[in-house]
Amino acid sequence: LFRRRCIGSMARGKADPGFGLKISPNVVLRNLLQQYPSGGQFFLEALQNADDTGRAGNFCALLDLRTHPAKNLRPPREGRAVLQNEAIVFYDDAGFKDRDWRSLQFMCDSEKRQSPHEAGAFGMGSRSFFHITDVLQVLSGTRLAALDPDDLLETGHFGEQVDFVEDGLLDRFPEECAPFCGVFGCDMRSEFKGSLIRASLRTEERARQCTFMPHAFDLSRARRIFAEFEETLRNGEVILFLTGVARVELWRWDADASEPTMIARASLGVSSGHSLPRQVAGPRDVKAYLERFDTFAALEAALRGSLLGSAGAAGGASGSSTGAGPRPPEVLDVVEVESVAVATGRTARQRWLRYGVVSEDPDVLAKVGACCCVPMVTLALPMCEQGPHAGGPCSGSLFASLPLPLPTGLPIHVNAHFRLHDNRRGVWRYSPDLDGEHRMWAEWNHQVFTNLVPLAYSRALELLAGSQDLAVDHGFLVWPARTSVEPDYAVVLDPLVRILKNLPLLPTPGGTLARPAEAFHFPTPTPALRACRQQLLRLCADAGHVVVDPPEHVVDLLQSRDALATRPCVWVYWEVVLPALGNAQPGDLTGLLLALVEWAGSWQEAEIQDLRARLASVRWLPTEGGEALPVRDAFDPAGAAGAGAAAFKVVQTRSAKLEATIAQMSLHSEAVWRVLRQCGLKSELTWEDVVDEATLIATDADVGRASLLLRHLNARHASLSGCRSAAVERLRTIAWAPSTTPAPNGEPAGEPSQLLVLPQVFPHAASPLVWAVAASLGEDLAVEGLRAGRAVDAEPEILVEQVRALALRPGAPHAPPAVLEHLRAAFGAMLPLLARLPNLHEHPRLRDVAFVPCLPPDDDDPTAEASDQAAEAAPAPSRARAAVLFAPRQTA
Repeated sequence: LFRRRCIGSMARGKADPGFGLKISPNVVLRNLLQQYPSGGQFFLEALQNADDTGRAGNFCALLDLRTHPAKNLRPPREGRAVLQNEAIVFYDDAGFKDRDWRSLQFMCDSEKRQSPHEAGAFGMGSRSFFHITDVLQVLSGTRLAALDPDDLLETGHFGEQVDFVEDGLLDRFPEECAPFCGVFGCDMRSEFKGSLIRASLRTEERARQCTFMPHAFDLSRARRIFAEFEETLRNGEVILFLTGVARVELWRWDADASEPTMIARASLGVSSGHSLPRQVAGPRDVKAYLERFDTFAALEAALRGSLLGSAGAAGGASGSSTGAGPRPPEVLDVVEVESVAVATGRTARQRWLRYGVVSEDPDVLAKVGACCCVPMVTLALPMCEQGPHAGGPCSGSLFASLPLPLPTGLPIHVNAHFRLHDNRRGVWRYSPDLDGEHRMWAEWNHQVFTNLVPLAYSRALELLAGSQDLAVDHGFLVWPARTSVEPDYAVVLDPLVRILKNLPLLPTPGGTLARPAEAFHFPTPTPALRACRQQLLRLCADAGHVVVDPPEHVVDLLQSRDALATRPCVWVYWEVVLPALGNAQPGDLTGLLLALVEWAGSWQEAEIQDLRARLASVRWLPTEGGEALPVRDAFDPAGAAGAGAAAFKVVQTRSAKLEATIAQMSLHSEAVWRVLRQCGLKSELTWEDVVDEATLIATDADVGRASLLLRHLNARHASLSGCRSAAVERLRTIAWAPSTTPAPNGEPAGEPSQLLVLPQVFPHAASPLVWAVAASLGEDLAVEGLRAGRAVDAEPEILVEQVRALALRPGAPHAPPAVLEHLRAAFGAMLPLLARLPNLHEHPRLRDVAFVPCLPPDDDDPTAEASDQAAEAAPAPSRARAAVLFAPRQTA
């Protein structure tokens, strides 16, 4: 039609006074639709248009599944019949003004382009509705309008507008009005306080005839896109940065229903009760400030004046003043977003901190007018709180008032006046082939990412770090994880960390906040060390160190850019833990050192030897006796048992008592014991231990343990470590030697029964010669220097005492065979010593003592028969006839 009119207006063979570009609206629209996405983007465009009015508070989208009769319609009836089909309807409570009606008619240009306070400056939002329909209907106030690129309504100017109240449209054409009646309160008889945008679904038949969109938009596609928008609405984040609309609803009107049904809704409200550092301001306040300016040039001049103190002409009626004006507000508030899925009753709530700043960088401000952008970034940070509104991390995206399909990998949402591609699916980025305004737009976006976002982000993190009211985790939830940030947006990180390193952000064990550049962090490489981490941190703080323990992703971000120092965990032990042992109670640091020992199981031998040296004198290892000892002074329970030392009290009390702690801490038992042995844990007694055990034996008067110690020394003395000579000297002064007890009236003692010092006893070999009058060792010692202190050859008089004791024993003068044997042994030992003894029959100790055994005549011995019988019954070696003892003067 448009082409026929243009050709018909030309005069054949003559100059055409109306010559010029002849552009058909359907051609322009076809090109626009090729750039715009065909998915659910038009939901967001409709929402954005409503929010741009500054008057809308509610927005609704309706999937109308009804079809309406198409008989009683205005002509052309065939063209209007397509408007009676199923449709998607958008509603807001603002309504259209004259400016909105005018802007709707300009398909290639928008009156919002030079308006700083309207996000629609960056798109052709309402044109995207032609993905759905051939004729777009708009109802507001008393007007019903249609945009008709293919001129199906045959008006000649690709659209129409009527006053449905004044024209009595409902009475004249009720079927044509039916699609609007009852929709969000519209009755088609009175002024409608709001606006309805209705896009009837394009059929396959119409798609074959359409000049700008040859694809149908059937009911299944409508249902799918509606479900996608319902999913978008599920967390309510879609309305985070809107300046006016605070409630969004999704409805469905089934074909056989008398009224629509709500499917889902999301709402946003300011959350009170939070301690904010300054007066609260939200996006609405920013919009009110921007409404003072008709153009971006006026805004630029005002910002230069208020922020930089320089005067500049501000074009436009409302921005014509020069010099410094009021500073633009910075966004700071807490909002709560609630989303409800009506069918399931699921309700989700999340609180957000919104923080926005205006750039004061002269380079950024200088581009405002040329780029037609507001130099401001607003962030939405999920608040980590306790209680029913506890939040979690979000998957951050870019927003241009509404979300863009551009995930950033940041844990926050970023809203800014980005320069977008025409299809709103990408932001302009620098590349060498860019020139002109595209290069300028790319530079603008780069400034947003490297200047504005880091500035706002750092200030928000500083605010959260110092406010437990806003974030119980000091804001760590919303710190970026370096490895998660999408490559296109990693440019934010370097300038962000440069700011963060000098801000008090990281909590210390003492409750203060430290600057990353002044603090350090240490790793804990094993589960046991991590379990002890809080104790290590407290010790570091008590020692005066500025130590911090932020989450792993925070540490990684700061350390990757040298903003936080790292010290090895072993440094903490050498410089903090070991010095602290002097002031600690026994056992306080046992778990810490056991965790260290387990970790040392993975070290090299040289490192373990260094550990051994450092722990050499540290009293920390718990023992069975309750005393904390250095590793080198304690015993390995298993090793001591294998070495035969487990019976000694010094081993029992000094054995490491670790099994319960190892189990409680879930330590690797084999590694702990192996490293402790490498660090000097003992399996065998040392000479010093022998002295201690001997002392304990003397105190306890434990003859049995003394015998064990004696035998242990005989078996292992050559391999004992320690100072042998000093131990030997000490052992000679302790009453620990297991000795027999003299038995002048009894038989020789078989086992030791008393403890004496070694100088007081005869060797075991002398026991048959002295048993009745002196103590001897139960077993001789093979240790040089630890022999018995007495000897028969050095004390020959002891033999005299032995003979006297035997002679005076009960039953004398009769001497049974056993006594005779002992006498013979004593006499035999005397023979080589006679020169040193006085004459026995004249010896003062034996004078008048009957000690000489004789065999009297049988008739003189009343016991002879009994003695003979006993001798016959005795074993062969002792079979001897009993004798009678006489004094030497009585014998011949």
